[in-house]
Amino acid sequence: MAMLMMMKRGNYENSDAIEKVIRYVTRTRVNENRADELISWGGRGAGCYATPELVIEQFHYIQSTYGIQARGGRRLFHETFNITAEEFDQLNRDYGIVCRIAAECAEFYFSLGHQVVFAVHYSENRRTVNKGLHIHFVINAINYRTGKKWHTHFNESFRRERDFNMIMRKFMQQDELELPGLEKYDYSF
Repeated sequence: MAMLMMMKRGNYENSDAIEKVIRYVTRTRVNENRADELISWGGRGAGCYATPELVIEQFHYIQSTYGIQARGGRRLFHETFNITAEEFDQLNRDYGIVCRIAAECAEFYFSLGHQVVFAVHYSENRRTVNKGLHIHFVINAINYRTGKKWHTHFNESFRRERDFNMIMRKFMQQDELELPGLEKYDYSF
């Protein structure tokens, strides 16, 4: 079963936390030496079709609109969903399917009113917690609808993990040609 982990390197209260974490997951840091680990990135509620700079700007816009700078505190949440090698095999080792899983999981955070960026990484020879295939989620701590901060705890994290695993299993149970949004073609002549 894939594991959802909340990243706790610091408390993400510093003013440059958004930029640092989004650049980290999108592998667009200055002098980036791990760009080869990025498979794909996207998100919900932010201009992920454009550039990481635009996404960073949009996260900051929501926070400045609701005055987080004046209130202080956590600016984002950072979670990873770690997929085992066996699960990746059951997904036919298809990164496209993993990206679709990431997009569906990101919908959870967006449905609560939070901007979210996801990035699919594969790192083989790293001495990190996230060795192998994993999905990063960077969640704006401020709700774009209400301006309230998101607070979460371990029980909620376990429920998200269960729900994300259910999403992944849905993709494992389907034939590759029967995935939603893909047409079947008859190749017989």
